[in-house]
Amino acid sequence: MKTQEQIQTEIDRLNKSNLDFNNKLKVTKGIGNREIIRHEIRKNERKIKILEWVLEE
Repeated sequence: MKTQEQIQTEIDRLNKSNLDFNNKLKVTKGIGNREIIRHEIRKNERKIKILEWVLEE
């Protein structure tokens, strides 16, 4: 079981990753590549929601 600090660190890491993906999305050309990046962003957002839910418990 992870501690609250470890969970918060993971949430922060995922948020930073999403910021990086959003910056990459601004300069990426091609629909396929953009969809891959969007998929990764959505995946990170789902993980963040789960981790935030765990923190609330």
